[in-house]
Amino acid sequence: FYRRVHGKEELCPVDCAVSEWSAWSACSISCGTGGSQVRTRTVTTETVGTGAVCPVLSQTQTCDQKVCPVDCLVSDWTLWSDCGSKCAGGTNTRTRTIT
Repeated sequence: FYRRVHGKEELCPVDCAVSEWSAWSACSISCGTGGSQVRTRTVTTETVGTGAVCPVLSQTQTCDQKVCPVDCLVSDWTLWSDCGSKCAGGTNTRTRTIT
């Protein structure tokens, strides 16, 4: 659309319009700290003439997840112990420790 201003024809200004924000994306990491999430929106009406410019179309925020699992570290097995009985029914044992 056009309008006449001071005898000159010019485009009628049209402000930019945008959609609602999308949902936040999944966190970029599955565990630990320092991940990020993004949400976006799109232009539904472009700016025309001196209309208002479009606002930011993307936002990023940090996200932290649960603590990352750590595998348990253990020592090598010890040697088998001597039998606990000279007659039937004794046991042998061996151990290892969490390091």
